[in-house]
Amino acid sequence: MPQFDTFGFKGYNLTGNQLIEAVEKTAGHKLKRGSMPWFMIPFLGLFSPTIKEIYEMCYLWNLSHSVDDTKLGAALPSIEATPLEEHLKEVLVLQSQAYQRVSASSSSALDETQLSPASVISRFQNGARDLR
Repeated sequence: MPQFDTFGFKGYNLTGNQLIEAVEKTAGHKLKRGSMPWFMIPFLGLFSPTIKEIYEMCYLWNLSHSVDDTKLGAALPSIEATPLEEHLKEVLVLQSQAYQRVSASSSSALDETQLSPASVISRFQNGARDLR
């Protein structure tokens, strides 16, 4: 194997809407959705290279896709992806904990039980919107 190489990780084969639905299922409630004014993006891309690139990639929102992980599987045959629901729970917990730590740094100290994964998931499933 070369000293440096590139390996693809398949990840999850989802459209943007399927990802939102999975997050809603994990959180236990519907998320507030907005819409993107895609018709304006090409115009804004004239002033921002980043916006131009976002527009060029917008088709991926509606197209389920994945990366070829053949080379990674050959190098690490025992590697397995974390199930989507488990991964989303972990992300929601970490995001909530980070948000609460930032909030706590500007106010009173948090009780560590408020940051536990079980507490965060319970609040999500009970419809907490801002996780405070």
